[in-house]
Amino acid sequence: MTPPPGFPPAEMYSLRDFGEMIADAGRFGAYAKAIAGAVRPGNTVAEIGCGPGVFSLLACQAGARRVFAIESEDSIEFARQLAAANGFTDRIEFFQSDSRKTELPERVNVIVSDIRGVLPLYDHAIPSMEDARQRLLAIGGIMIPQRDTLKAAVIEADEYYSRLMSPWRKSVPGVDLSPSVLPILNQAYSSAFKDDQLLTQAQSWGLLDYSVGAAARVAAELDFHAAREGTAHGVCLWFETKLFEEIGYSSGPGVAGTIYGQLFLPGLSRWRLRRGREFR
Repeated sequence: MTPPPGFPPAEMYSLRDFGEMIADAGRFGAYAKAIAGAVRPGNTVAEIGCGPGVFSLLACQAGARRVFAIESEDSIEFARQLAAANGFTDRIEFFQSDSRKTELPERVNVIVSDIRGVLPLYDHAIPSMEDARQRLLAIGGIMIPQRDTLKAAVIEADEYYSRLMSPWRKSVPGVDLSPSVLPILNQAYSSAFKDDQLLTQAQSWGLLDYSVGAAARVAAELDFHAAREGTAHGVCLWFETKLFEEIGYSSGPGVAGTIYGQLFLPGLSRWRLRRGREFR
């Protein structure tokens, strides 16, 4: 899995980090159900960005004849150890490489990946998935995830916003740090918010359909209507995923234990909202 902002780079992942990913019950439980539902006895499977290869183990449990576990970092050594511990070394073949540079001996029936960051648009995630669909997936094969829907809402986040701003406003007596405020507010931040902090209904601003090919860039113009009164501090972004058939989950505000969190785009200033007010 590709690290969200705020997580260590992939080459620095520890077993504890991977353990937190497994402990994310909403994510891991959904992936386990999707793999069990999509993989048929005798299938071939590729896991992209396998880390310790737990999804590869689940594919073997589901009856996969052959699993190709692909990981560019040294965490693939964990995967080899776990495969041996579970008696799957004869069915899992490991490739320490970028998936876009990997040649498999055959096309696969199922491709499994979770190489998102806070949003699926993170880094090389979508180009890697599209390359895998075109080069590695057999005709009629299944991508897990099948699609991600990008969501956005205006959010009230006074404490978080204040933490961003306060060091640059009168924190050092006699020194003007205010020129740093604008660059600070022109960045995106990863955090976890509660659903009662949303000031508007969530709106979809992009659909990434990996089964037919997803665009690496998404743009949209949204009209928001305030659902309640409050002070807006920025826009919150997340995704909802369909892994296989009706199996999926959300990384949105209020989802307990999610490893992803949400992306926060702070406003250049706070603004007061009245219920029903429209803005873009």
